[in-house]
Amino acid sequence: MRFNVSIDIQRSRERLHWLRWLRIVAFVWLGALAHGQASAQYISSCAGPNPGTFVITLPTDTYAVPRDNSATGVRIGPWTPFYAPGTGTSVWTCDTLSVLDSPAHYWGVSFISLLGQPVGTYSEGGVTYPVFKTNVAGIGIVMGSSGYESWASVGGKSGWTNEATGRTYGYPVDASWSLGGAIGARLYTFDNGVTNYNYAISGMPFGMKMDFAFIKIGPVTGGTINMPGVVAQAGVSVTAAPAPYTNYVSPPQNLVDVTLVGGPTFAPVACATPDVTVPMGTHANTEFSGVGPISTAPASFNISLNNCPAGINSIKYEIDAVTTIVDASQSVVALDSASTARGVGVQLLDANGNALPIGTQQTLPGYDPAGGNYTIPLKARYYQTTAPVLAGSANTVMTFTMNYQ
Repeated sequence: MRFNVSIDIQRSRERLHWLRWLRIVAFVWLGALAHGQASAQYISSCAGPNPGTFVITLPTDTYAVPRDNSATGVRIGPWTPFYAPGTGTSVWTCDTLSVLDSPAHYWGVSFISLLGQPVGTYSEGGVTYPVFKTNVAGIGIVMGSSGYESWASVGGKSGWTNEATGRTYGYPVDASWSLGGAIGARLYTFDNGVTNYNYAISGMPFGMKMDFAFIKIGPVTGGTINMPGVVAQAGVSVTAAPAPYTNYVSPPQNLVDVTLVGGPTFAPVACATPDVTVPMGTHANTEFSGVGPISTAPASFNISLNNCPAGINSIKYEIDAVTTIVDASQSVVALDSASTARGVGVQLLDANGNALPIGTQQTLPGYDPAGGNYTIPLKARYYQTTAPVLAGSANTVMTFTMNYQ
């Protein structure tokens, strides 16, 4: 009897555990069913996209980029907006459903870049855009996105998301899906304050537009933009709060490919600067009276800057010694190794006769960004460095470097 009672008790315990397990399972499945109801399909069907591919013709302008400008993160050329054919407001037509859910959900058009990972960022108008490489070294591209929505039939707003939110060039397009803005009508709460938890909209239009701009990301070698293939995609989606709305309830669907044709040319610009030979003349020993400059007038010469193109904002120049600098404070350099004279160097002067610092950048005064021809007036003279001065050939070489900003 004791044995049987013990068995009955054990079985009762096993049954109790089984019942608890049933309750747990039932709870889990009920929770799953409740969750499934809250996450119902919000976009039942969409027609489109129309057109099937968003073909964007880039401008074919030529942009002059100063050859030596080291600044990066600078926009070159204007932003250019592109719409789908017509007004761009009916790329998709969708039948949409709404059910009660929390947090708020938003319909809209989402975008993604297919240009790989960004190489930097560019900020304008309070928006930071990822920058992607192009085929031209030193030139990147940024993309802005905007969706069009029409909620008029249910008491909401209609229009472009970038205009409704004050983003002139749209929302940033990144290497992962992101919503191109929302007008502000949620799935179940509208701008007039009316809440409708259970409705359907038939034939609701969604549109898209994109803005493109080119950004300097490094030294520009020059070239024409050529970006074959699909650079981005867009599709209709439902996302959940909070911003930036990357939690997708309904992933982007009815995708449209974005392709680019044509493209601008970026040309590093510079002035033509021919070599300069300065005749120093023949001088007698009597013109040297001790360490210091020769007593006769210096030789004047010009560095010519010819055919400077428009687009250069400023020009700097620098004179560097090839031979030894004998006296830096007086800008005196030694003669070259082929010279036979002794005790003499060459002094470099500006147009006013003052020593022009060697190896130091100087700004070209009076330069006009419209371009043109310019000259840099300079002077040079012999300078006694030691005694005695011995006759012979007296030549030297200096280099000049132009820097275009």
